[in-house]
Amino acid sequence: MFEQDYIKRQLRAAVEGIARTLKLLKEQRYDDAEGDLDAALDELLTIDREVFETLDAASLLPLLGQPARVEAIAQVLTAQAVVCDAQQLGQRAQRLRRRALVFFEHAATNGMECSAAMQQIREELNS
Repeated sequence: MFEQDYIKRQLRAAVEGIARTLKLLKEQRYDDAEGDLDAALDELLTIDREVFETLDAASLLPLLGQPARVEAIAQVLTAQAVVCDAQQLGQRAQRLRRRALVFFEHAATNGMECSAAMQQIREELNS
């Protein structure tokens, strides 16, 4: 019960971070947007950030916990990709999207509804 409440609070914080990011993007405050997303990601991670950045997505899946958390991490990565696009950092944005797609696919395999997000990322990767 406690773990479920904790995860819900983490997910809510991630969603709030993404919402703030959209506002900051409109104001072209990219550093602030990146900071909010980094904070949201750190809140969601169950492992050290350096480990998260170093390992490939497939290796991370067993370390990240419940599918809802994995989906939220994918959402944060997708938002980070949007910030990168706004800054003309296309290669980094693509890397983030590819990683997010692996996480969304894992979450979908484990009962989460991620088909729209996966479709959007696939379209962005193929454009």
